[in-house]
Parts: sequence; structure tokens; C-alpha cells
Amino acid sequence: MFKKLRKNLVTILIIVNIIFTILFTLWFFVEVPVKKFHDTEITSHNIFEAAYYATRDRRWNAALEKIKVIEDAEEKKTELHNYIEDIPVTQWFNLLYPYQNKAFGELSTLYKDDEQWPELRELSQKYIEIDPRNAKYYYLIGLSYFHEGGLEKAETAYYETLEIDATHVGTLKQLGSLLISKGQYYKIRRILEPYVVSSSYLTNKMCFFWGETGFTGTQKKCQTIQLDDNQRKTVTHWPGEILNNINQLKYVRIDPPQGTFKVESVKINIRNAPVLNYTTFSNWNRSADVKHLEANEFTTVGNDPYIYTILKSGIAVEEIESVEFDLTYTAVGTDKEIIQFIQMIDTKNL
Repeated sequence: MFKKLRKNLVTILIIVNIIFTILFTLWFFVEVPVKKFHDTEITSHNIFEAAYYATRDRRWNAALEKIKVIEDAEEKKTELHNYIEDIPVTQWFNLLYPYQNKAFGELSTLYKDDEQWPELRELSQKYIEIDPRNAKYYYLIGLSYFHEGGLEKAETAYYETLEIDATHVGTLKQLGSLLISKGQYYKIRRILEPYVVSSSYLTNKMCFFWGETGFTGTQKKCQTIQLDDNQRKTVTHWPGEILNNINQLKYVRIDPPQGTFKVESVKINIRNAPVLNYTTFSNWNRSADVKHLEANEFTTVGNDPYIYTILKSGIAVEEIESVEFDLTYTAVGTDKEIIQFIQMIDTKNL
């Protein structure tokens, strides 16, 4: 009896040892993405600790929501400060960063509203230790120095901000005003140049690509959309005759204007056949420079935004009457105050 029990125990231990060895090998050597938690890729290396924080995801969110509804400003500041201190700053901090970031936004706004500049600076400096490549923290440090009269320190902090984000609008406004007060117009031109270049690069064109096997530069048609105001609804119509270099239409791609856009519909009108009408776009493929917000709404996050689909079956080009795109979008525009800076330095002939 004891021999049999011992034999079974040895067998169980061998099986457990094999399972453990397999799991350890997978954990140590295999780097296979499982899923994402917020913006952090979960892999076989971090899945256990990531799961630990993921289980606390709701708790952190619920705690922050309770703090946000506190009416007493001082109590709210205290609770936000404690909330920030409670989140562990470890290698897994980036998993919890969305909550830290929201708490920072709430607390920094309270400090600004109450003109508590030393507290705002201390808070921002703490966050720089955690996220040293985030421009807004340097900007707020500069803002705090500016309101305390420390103009040289403010200027230094603003330039540090621009080293990280050369087009940071708040910094360009503050530093621009500071340089104007010192009569240093030539420096304003210098700091505005990256912003002007990036703004002129942002296109207000919508382009339509098509293809049989993919996309090339020659299989493209663009139309400039007039930006009379920030938000525009446009229906762009292209006749089938532009599809003159392929036999079948299989790929359709939209290159939208820069900004936030919502695709209402894409229609391919076919002779003697029902209209091919697309009204759902969340399942369309998209470039890394397009971020899906919700439903059919997207925003551009880079200089090469596009979304596209592959038709289940090709459509003979000679049968296509037209292609229509219906979009609503909020365009990226140039800030009015910065335009005034540009006009000012232009009058100085610098």
C-alpha cells in the first residue's frame, strides 16, 4: 500500500515538475503578446504582475471618480494628493499611468485656479521624475515661475518644454509674450518656425486611393477642402472615369484631412446594380497615424493618416459610375494668438 502511494506521489511530482518547467520556459524565453492593458503590451514576461494591477483597475478608477465629485476644494486637493502618493511608482507604473495622469490634471487645475504656484511646481517636478519626456510638466513649471516673477527661470523651463515638443501651443504663447516684452523679436521667429512648418504641412486635402493589388502614388486623386470654419461636413464626389488605369477595383483607401473626422458613408455607385454602401468603418484597416475613437470616429495622430478596406470581390471599373465620401471633421487649425505673433514679427521685417 505504501509502495503504491509512494509511486503515485512520485508520478504526481514528476508531472508537476514537467508543467513547471514548461511554464518557466515559456515565461523566460517566449515573448508572445497576449493583450494590452491600457497602452501597455502584456507579454509572457509580465503577465503575472500585469494581472495583479489589472485586477485593481476598477478600484483605482472608482476611487478617482469619488474624489472628482468632492465640492470642498481643500479636501479635494488633499484626497488627490493622497491618491497620487498611493499609486506605486514601479516598473509597472505605466499600467496605472492613466489614473495618475487624470489625478494630475485635476490637482494641477486646482493649484492654477487658486494660484498656488509653489505647489504646482512641486507637483510637476514629481511627475518629471516619473515621465521626463512629457512637455506639459516643464510648461507648468515655467508657468509657476512666470506668475511668481521669476522670468529667467520661466524662460528656461519654456525652452526645456520646446526641446520635447517644439509645437507646444501654450509654451509658444507664454514664451512669445515674454520675448515680446524684452523686444527679442528675432527669438520669436526662431521658436515659431517648427510650429509654422508643421501647421503648413498639415493638409486640408482629402485623397482617395484605389487599386487592384494595392496602392501606388499614381492611383490617387485629391481634393482640397476649404476650411471656412473648424467643423465641416463634406460630400466628396469622384466620377468613375478617374479609375482609368486598372481593370477591377479591389482596394479603397481614404486619406483624410488632419484632425478628428467621422466617416458617415462611402458609396460606390454601380451601373445596373445596387449601390455598394459602407456605413461602418470601425473594422476598416488603418495606418499607425490614425487612432480609432468610437464607432465611425477617428483622429489623426501623425503625418500619414489613412483608412482602407479590401472589397470581397472586385468591381469592373467600366461598371462604376462614381465614388462618394461623406465625412464630418474638425480640422487642425493655427492658433489665433500665434498668428498675431507671426504678423507682428513680419511687420518688424526680421
